[in-house]
Amino acid sequence: MRNLFLRRLALTIIGILLAAGSLAPPSTAGTPVNGKYQSFAYIAATRQGSAVYINGLVKQDSAAGLIPSSGRTIYLQRNINGGWQNMLSRVTKADGRFTVGFISVVSYPYRYVVIASSTAWGATSGSATPPVLITKFANCTVANQYYPHGIGRVGAVDHTSGTPPVTNFYVNTNLYQANTALDRDHDGIACERR
Repeated sequence: MRNLFLRRLALTIIGILLAAGSLAPPSTAGTPVNGKYQSFAYIAATRQGSAVYINGLVKQDSAAGLIPSSGRTIYLQRNINGGWQNMLSRVTKADGRFTVGFISVVSYPYRYVVIASSTAWGATSGSATPPVLITKFANCTVANQYYPHGIGRVGAVDHTSGTPPVTNFYVNTNLYQANTALDRDHDGIACERR
């Protein structure tokens, strides 16, 4: 009964998105649907020191097959605390590509959203996260500027007495290993803070 309800709910939501033009309906390659072709968005994230580079490629279907999609507006987003936030917008080059570089010590998941054009539907890329920059922090004040709730190894549990444990610390064993000196209570979490 519950599965039937969820299936109907999903079909209803898909129908609403199709009607609003926010979601491209299924199509056959080389065949426009409602006058527009399908778009495809690809993303990769790399790091060199504290510099993060996001590379994207937008292609679209056409009567001639899959082609680069030039002049498309994209919005780069990052995921912070479970929500996607717009960072910037760019326009794709003639070959459908774009590259963005910026400084970020913290490694967030990134994705981009392609805005629909007059000939193609919009699309959203998968997400990509650059490698974590392993930084040894001088003290917890500095570490908490980048990781407000601390840095923990995989499987760590905050040792507390009388207060709720910190559970929203950043989990990365290599980053924790670089900062074990800042783990005063030796619970696997450095610089934990509510």
